[in-house]
Amino acid sequence: MKHSSSTRIACRHEWILGCAIALATVACGGENDEDSTGGGVSAQLDGIYALSDITRNDAGCVAEGGSVLTEYSDTHFVICTVTSPFAYTTVAPCSDVAACHSLVDTIRSHSPFSADWITTLGYTDDAGLPRGHQVGTGFGTADGTCTERTIVDTNTSQPAAGTVRLESRTYALPDAPQDSEGFCVAESQEPTPDESACTSLEVITGTFVEAL
Repeated sequence: MKHSSSTRIACRHEWILGCAIALATVACGGENDEDSTGGGVSAQLDGIYALSDITRNDAGCVAEGGSVLTEYSDTHFVICTVTSPFAYTTVAPCSDVAACHSLVDTIRSHSPFSADWITTLGYTDDAGLPRGHQVGTGFGTADGTCTERTIVDTNTSQPAAGTVRLESRTYALPDAPQDSEGFCVAESQEPTPDESACTSLEVITGTFVEAL
């Protein structure tokens, strides 16, 4: 199991490392690959899924929270593995099967897109399933501090045939000084804190509909 080893992002405002990668010029689909920084990815979950539920626990990560599905209008999502110029897997919502195919076409045509939520998975676990490790820069303050820094770790699983489950845990990081140019910097290798620092758990579940 390997993390990307050298990705670095600097920003004066909050930004999520994985989202920065997701805006790169990409093409979807393909075999398992290695990205330019050495992180392995897996395309075995790629496809269009019907969104079963989204739950959230903003009080901690010990237990799954209640459903927040009604907060979102989209009923489907795609899982799409990218192989160029970086290797990673993107999970993003869409309104129906046709819109999901359009979303994939948008990615394949190297066009940017926006969505209510986007999850980026950049390496695999011991079972070969995609995982994510996203580091947020936080917000720069007038006194030269970067505050509200976070790490979001996402695991994927297949509880039953034709289903998928994504668990995203958000961890609070301590404040850090801005760099010499006044930027808040996120390092992809920053380790996940102790479980006691986990502040929220979000779970997305879905049922496979068709291939990309």
